[in-house]
Amino acid sequence: MHDPDDITGYDVSDAAIGYDRSYAYDGAGRLASVADHTASDHGADLDASPCVVRAYTFDNNGRRKTLTTATHSDGDCAGTTGVTSTSASFDNYDTADRPTLGQGGVGQYVYDALGRQTALPAVDTPDYATDTTAGGITLGYFDDDLPRSVAQTVAGVTTSTVFTLDAAGRRSSATTTTGTATSTLVRHYADGSDNPAWTDKDGIITRYAESIGGDLGLTLAADGSADLTLANLHGDVVTTVPISAAATNSDAAAGIDGWSDFTEYGAPRTGSSTTTTGGSLGYGWLGAKQRSTTTETAGLTLMGDRLYNAVSGRFTSLDPEPGGNATAYAYPNDPINMYDLDGHWSVRKAFWKGVGFFSARQYITATGYASKFDGRGVRRSLWPSAAGNYSYEVSAKQSSSRWGGSFGRHAVRAFRSRAFRFGARAFGRTAGWQVTAVATGLDYYHSRPKWRPRQHLSEMRSAWGKPVNAAFGWATRKFWSKARGAY
Repeated sequence: MHDPDDITGYDVSDAAIGYDRSYAYDGAGRLASVADHTASDHGADLDASPCVVRAYTFDNNGRRKTLTTATHSDGDCAGTTGVTSTSASFDNYDTADRPTLGQGGVGQYVYDALGRQTALPAVDTPDYATDTTAGGITLGYFDDDLPRSVAQTVAGVTTSTVFTLDAAGRRSSATTTTGTATSTLVRHYADGSDNPAWTDKDGIITRYAESIGGDLGLTLAADGSADLTLANLHGDVVTTVPISAAATNSDAAAGIDGWSDFTEYGAPRTGSSTTTTGGSLGYGWLGAKQRSTTTETAGLTLMGDRLYNAVSGRFTSLDPEPGGNATAYAYPNDPINMYDLDGHWSVRKAFWKGVGFFSARQYITATGYASKFDGRGVRRSLWPSAAGNYSYEVSAKQSSSRWGGSFGRHAVRAFRSRAFRFGARAFGRTAGWQVTAVATGLDYYHSRPKWRPRQHLSEMRSAWGKPVNAAFGWATRKFWSKARGAY
């Protein structure tokens, strides 16, 4: 029987750092600014600490233009005195939404023929913020666009990592070479996800256990020691509680080693009070979701099928799902309330959040339409949707009975997507008949202004004009000639 007296209490003197952060959004639902009032150290007075305001701007395509960081030394986030600010520009893009230059126009991005970044400029690498000796990152890919290799030189030492894949297309092994030293990490899986159940790093076995909520809860070493994972509401691992293999009931936990803190897009907050506690797989930002960020990947995050760069808030390769985010390279522009854990789709943390849940991705999921393409690359026309977000322009080529045909098509596609393609998770994405109805209304509303009689008649003729011509000959041709001439 458990003895309630057999418990040892601890006063945690090295407590977490207090903070107060408020978020503001623009009319498109994008994160516009963060007022970050974080204490300078453990136990420090929050009101006496500086306030840092990070402000983001975007262009009409949803691409980040600038990031301005203003530090208010007096702690007044809205004050105008004692303010120092820096600004980084990210507004160099081509017509396919690809960044071409690093922030501030320094350094160049290099792409292969499939639109995948093969070289990142040094100023846009995660290590450059703390070590200006960091060079650019070079990347390689498998034929299916999954990351194959990562390499970077910092302070004259090159670290390169090469991945292999298992039969399911998940990362199997990662061989890292730093200088003359080489190590290999092998991931093993127990289900269909890309979260390893256990790893073997040069003979050292580590197991990972989930909490009752499905997030990472415990890390177990081969010697019986363990680390309890503590995460914030966003899913970032802020610290771990180590438990020795020799621990007794009265002395189970040894204490907290350190604390981690991250900005909204995943960059570590600078300062001596921040200590990364991610472990061998680098479970820090979104670590509860087992998204890995390590030095072996040059600070880039393994986000499902793609690599994510927290400095720029972008992926290094094209989105495998058209319309998954604002652009083919962007991470969700509301990183507080949305995830893209698999590199495919932006997903809201809450299943239902008013009508605001209905974004471009849900619209395209329900309708099956993708954004327009032309010879110059991806071309997107953004327009404010009824939900307050910006959606992609879609082209609905319907000859007649547009409303009825559209509703039926959306209903079938939404049901098929929920039931077979994505399973239970897709129900949260398409949200059942509500999305079907809204998608139908938006399809009708949006396609209506784009309808042009001349083009419409041409499409009708291409669909059934030839069979009718064969039957009625000259009279039908005369009708089409007059009809087209009227417009």
